[in-house]
Amino acid sequence: QCSSQLHGCINFTGAHGCGVSNCEISNLSRHQHTYTPGVSIDGCGGLVLANEIYDIPSSAVHFTGNDMLIVSNRIHDVTWESDDQGGSDIYFDPSYAGCRFLFNSWTDVGKAWPHQSVGQAAMRFDGNVSGMTVYGNRITRCGTYMFGAVQMHGGRFNTVDNNLFVGCRYAVSFMYPFTSWWWDIFLNKPATLKRHHQDVEILKPPYS
Repeated sequence: QCSSQLHGCINFTGAHGCGVSNCEISNLSRHQHTYTPGVSIDGCGGLVLANEIYDIPSSAVHFTGNDMLIVSNRIHDVTWESDDQGGSDIYFDPSYAGCRFLFNSWTDVGKAWPHQSVGQAAMRFDGNVSGMTVYGNRITRCGTYMFGAVQMHGGRFNTVDNNLFVGCRYAVSFMYPFTSWWWDIFLNKPATLKRHHQDVEILKPPYS
C-alpha cells in the first residue's frame, strides 16, 4: 500500500542515473485508485528494466521528463480502474522527448466498464508529448473504448515500429488536442503557460 497521489510505490525525482530493475511490483493503490503508479520517475535518464508489474488499478509506470528507457519489462493486468490513462503514462509537456519503450510485454492493460468516457492504453502520450519511440514490444489485449494500445494526444515525431499487436481493438490511436475546449481549460492555465514558456520555451530550439 506504499503509494500516494502522483507518487509511485518506487519514486525518483531528478532521475539521471537512477533505475528500477528485476523487481516484482503488484497489489498497490488499495486506498487511492487513481494516479498511484507502480513506478514514478521525474527528470531525465531514468531506467525501468526487466521488472514484472501487475495488479494495479492505475498505471504501471508514470513519467515526467526526457530520455527514459523502459526495456524488457512484463506489465499485465494494470489500469483497470482509471480512465483516460495508460499502463505507461506521460503527459502535460511537449518538451518531453527521447523516451524509449523497447522489447516489453504488455498484456490486459485496461478494462472496459460502464460509463467509461475516454479509454485506457498500454502506452499513453498525452498533451502533445513528442519524440517517443515504441519498438519491439508485444502488446496483447490492450486498449479500450476510444484508445488504441498506443494512444497519442497530439505530439510529433513519435515512432511505433516493429511491434506485435495481438487481440487489440486498435493498434494505435491519435487524437488532435487543439479544440476550443482544450484551449480554454488547459492551454491558458497559468501552470500550463509556466511549463511551456518559462520552465522551457517551446517556441525556441531545441523544443520548437
